[in-house]
Amino acid sequence: MFEAINWPESLAPSRSPIHFTNELEVEASPETIWSLLVDPRTWPTFYPGVEHVQLLDGHESLHLGTRFETNLAGQDVFAQS
Repeated sequence: MFEAINWPESLAPSRSPIHFTNELEVEASPETIWSLLVDPRTWPTFYPGVEHVQLLDGHESLHLGTRFETNLAGQDVFAQS
């Protein structure tokens, strides 16, 4: 599998204290995959390192700017999409 990510300079992995990627090949449409990725309630079903996800600001799925909290691989994380 070939992967190319064009990172904005301000978000380049070399500028981040933490950077990780995950890959998984599945037989599913892009629409199905996207629906799972934007619904954090599904994350623990395919990513065992996620223990809980709480969307903030009343959102039910991820949108640009959605804030959320989670525990990822034992680390509490506050993020914005």
